Parts: sequence; C-alpha cells; structure tokens
Amino acid sequence: MKRIIDGEMQRIREDAAEVLRPGPMDRILYLAKVRKYSAPVVVEIPTGALIDDLAGYAWVWKGQRRLEGPLPIVAADRFDAQGLEGKYRITMTLWDALFVWLFSREHRIQIFRT
Repeated sequence: MKRIIDGEMQRIREDAAEVLRPGPMDRILYLAKVRKYSAPVVVEIPTGALIDDLAGYAWVWKGQRRLEGPLPIVAADRFDAQGLEGKYRITMTLWDALFVWLFSREHRIQIFRT
C-alpha cells in the first residue's frame, strides 16, 4: 500500500471543493471526479484518536465498512501516539477518508491507497 501524505490530502481537499462548488460544471468532469473519490483506501487510526477525536462517528462505520483491530502500532507508523493503545484499520472510500482527515488532529491518521 502507498501512503498518502498530508500535502497530497490537501490537494485532494482543494480538488474536492471544486466538485461541491455550485455552478455549471461539465458533467463528464463531474462524473470522473466522483468516480475518483469512490476509490477504496485504507485508513489507520490509533484507538485513542478513533474514540476521542472522531467522537463516535467512526464507530458508525463498523457496520458499513471493514474494520480490523486492534493492531499493534509499529515504528514505521507516523502517529503522534504512545503506541500503547494500538490502532484500527478501516477500509473506506477516498471521500470518507477526506472527511476523517479534515476532522483529525495532525499526525493522528494514516491513509493508504489500496
């Protein structure tokens, strides 16, 4: 899996804003962007961030998305976390991952392309 870094997520956010901006938009371009954001990604979140930062919203995904965990936090993870609580891995769309990324504190989430 290839990690999506914060700078790339910022560009994705700006691109997604174009999809949501009201006004005329070429329908083919719109459909291409919607298809792009429905691509599956894997989000890794420390258990503490899953519970605290996202305040239960993430638990709604349990029945709708594939949830794996708790898994150990390893040295290669770039979380701002102690590593004691472990992490969860959730498969979701890039659109949902963008939403989670926007509402998470810095270095509390990792997103990977599948």
